[in-house]
Amino acid sequence: MKTSTASNAQLESLKERMLEAVEKGQFENSKHLIACIQEKTGLSHEEIATVLITLENEGKIHFQNTESKPNSYFAFVTLNKAAWYWMTVAFTALTLTIVLFIPSNLLFAEDLRILIGGIFLAVLPGYSLLRLLFPRARKPSDKTTSIDLFERFALSLGLSLVIAPLAGLMLNYTPWGITLVPITVVLVVLTLIFATAASGREYQIANSPRSST
Repeated sequence: MKTSTASNAQLESLKERMLEAVEKGQFENSKHLIACIQEKTGLSHEEIATVLITLENEGKIHFQNTESKPNSYFAFVTLNKAAWYWMTVAFTALTLTIVLFIPSNLLFAEDLRILIGGIFLAVLPGYSLLRLLFPRARKPSDKTTSIDLFERFALSLGLSLVIAPLAGLMLNYTPWGITLVPITVVLVVLTLIFATAASGREYQIANSPRSST
């Protein structure tokens, strides 16, 4: 009975053929390589895949992540990975709308201002700046550019409590003074600048050679 099991000699020969084929760039990807070798040798898909994994473990070949990278900043910010950016923009726009365009004499308008404005003031300016300083890691194992969720939240609160007084101090030397509308506008502008710069930095990281596996 004919068997598809390869002997050790066949496997070693197969390794050499695979390495030679990969070095010459004859195959588009591992699936194409496996299909061609399988057609020529009659070995099973599992046997050939095992050899490929062995070659990778030996450091003789390296599989790259085939996930396409965004080819522009606009493409990057429309992906799910940039959802935080649009959530920040949306909440910032909501805060600005409530402060500037909703009359304070409407029912619950003042309570809504306090609630939305308080969340914005306490979190978003600091979070956007923190995201710029410490963008998300490329991989879960990459700790060089990432901090955990609790640290990110705590530092966001701390940075927001620093940014707001500095913005007020700056406005104190302007004709507008420290009033609700000017300080809201300044914090909104700073938040959007920080968030846009942070998403731009994350786009650069996503397109960097180190982001591939």
